Amino acid sequence: MSILTPDGSHICLDGPASLPIVVPHLLGFHPVRSLVVVGLVGEQSTVRVTCRVDMPDESLSHWHWESLVRALDRGECSDAIVVAYPAAGTSLTQMPAVPIVESIVGELAASGIRVGDAIAISGLRYRSYFCVNDGCCPEDGREPTARQVLELKAALVWQGSAPRASRDDIAAALVPRGADDPLRCALTERRGGIEMRLPSGVLTRATGLVDALGGAAEMSMSARVRLMVYAGFVCSDVLTRDLFLFQLTRIPRSETLAHARDILSEVVRCYDGHERAAAAACLAVCAWVCGDGAAARVAADVALEVDPSYRLAVLVSVALDDGQPPSLWTDLMGHLSVEQLMGPSRVSVDI
Repeated sequence: MSILTPDGSHICLDGPASLPIVVPHLLGFHPVRSLVVVGLVGEQSTVRVTCRVDMPDESLSHWHWESLVRALDRGECSDAIVVAYPAAGTSLTQMPAVPIVESIVGELAASGIRVGDAIAISGLRYRSYFCVNDGCCPEDGREPTARQVLELKAALVWQGSAPRASRDDIAAALVPRGADDPLRCALTERRGGIEMRLPSGVLTRATGLVDALGGAAEMSMSARVRLMVYAGFVCSDVLTRDLFLFQLTRIPRSETLAHARDILSEVVRCYDGHERAAAAACLAVCAWVCGDGAAARVAADVALEVDPSYRLAVLVSVALDDGQPPSLWTDLMGHLSVEQLMGPSRVSVDI
């Protein structure tokens, strides 16, 4: 097994022993009470798709796996590994959710996807559902060696991966800042003056924001506030928003997208109403394009909580529910042009 890194190299994985370390990096957070399916392709069994759902209720007589199967089919995955995460701290002496794991394994096999292994993970301990050899898979599971943990974590962190402690931590990163927060106070004080000095013309505004995000790195609070006001202003109008996302994601650049996610997150935290929903929807698109489905889902949920009818957030939510890959968005951008977005019969990216 291997992971393809952003620079085109591979990180080799040492079979099931790697999964307790690597799955949180694939998801962006440490899962609990979850079912995870890792889709693999090619001779190196390269990870192509990672899907997670909340662990279903075991009392049900049937579970629906259509969206997971579709996601692996779209990724052209020939093989998969199923991973079950019980509640935190659960012992693996009693294998969790056996009927549920058997159900998804059978569904994948019926769809032509070979399941190489199904394992349960609690902390760093893991145990295979397929193995009955106690010498290989002790009753309470096994752990990767300290060397395996150190080497793989170092390789993943070197690539910029830093999973959060839980999915709730992703949501907490978008909780509104308090009224007396220094950044929010600075935004309130300076917003009107900054908006008056923003460039005129929708295309100039959209392109200018992408350029500003491309050059962003360490910055003063004053510069950060200006960029937040700029982003909030652009995202709140559908035409400038569409042009901004087109310029930002048509040919994705990882550093620019990372800066965009940072600034948009702060807009979500410091703005209210329509502007909060618009920034959250744009943040969802950026996270989706980066392959960060968990963060995309959280951001889309924030937008829909503010405005349940906000169409761009609905689009991202439906795409995630359907297991659509980020390439769906980038392919759409590749088939559009500035003229189509700005013309009298303009195409909106949320249609």
